[in-house]
Amino acid sequence: MKRHKPRQKTSDHTPAVGRDACGHWLKGYTPNPGGRPKREVEVRALAQQHGPEAIAGLVAIAANRKYQPTARVMAWREILDRGYGRAPMYVDVTHHVRPDLSRLDEAELAQLEAMLAKATPRALPEPMQCF
Repeated sequence: MKRHKPRQKTSDHTPAVGRDACGHWLKGYTPNPGGRPKREVEVRALAQQHGPEAIAGLVAIAANRKYQPTARVMAWREILDRGYGRAPMYVDVTHHVRPDLSRLDEAELAQLEAMLAKATPRALPEPMQCF
């Protein structure tokens, strides 16, 4: 049975090797000194050789009514994604809820104040000067 060395405990405040106190990489250090794996580049090149044939196959599936409609739609979607890129997704984050605090009675205001007091730290630590 192979035994593993126990992990060395490090303090939460100790920066990793090659990083400054803020966690940024120091000049001359890199997280991946070997670069991308060569196998990944080879697989990508091999797949790209079959690109035109794959697109032709997708067009054949999309245009053939013998295939299920879901398969045809998926084929058309893949063709469009490759040709034009995926459609951007938009999320509306501009909606803000502003409660009307004037409607709260004294007990509700006291309860809200107590909740805020618990959520607000008493003394904030000094911020790190990372930038």
